[in-house]
Amino acid sequence: MGEYLAAKIAGPVFREIADRVFSNDLSINQNVGAHLVGNTTMPKVKQGNVAALKTVYSKLGLKPLYASTSNGIDTTNGLAYEDNKYKTGTVPSVTGMGLTDALYALGNAGYKVTAKGSGVVTTQSIASGSTMPKGTKIAIELQ
Repeated sequence: MGEYLAAKIAGPVFREIADRVFSNDLSINQNVGAHLVGNTTMPKVKQGNVAALKTVYSKLGLKPLYASTSNGIDTTNGLAYEDNKYKTGTVPSVTGMGLTDALYALGNAGYKVTAKGSGVVTTQSIASGSTMPKGTKIAIELQ
């Protein structure tokens, strides 16, 4: 005799809203346990915003399984992070970063950026550590 409108129209809309709410806050009705990760097989990450990386790892409950002594990094209190430190007036290294992080780093350093390709930055036209005036154009290639 006809279809129920709630199942066909309201149901998918409600599901879309519920999925967005649950994906934005892992603490809602979910008990995320700690996942032990050996520091020799870290999740693959790109260089970039370390604060965002720490937020994602803490939300996912990632903790190291053991500390590595071969390279001198003690990760007993969490995963090893390498903060990107930039000197004013010097070109930062963006190799290995995604486009968003590379644009952010070079833009905040005062440089004009042109990008070609997609993926991660493989080359930059001006070597990192070079002293260049603000406003200099830097080309990056991504693959």
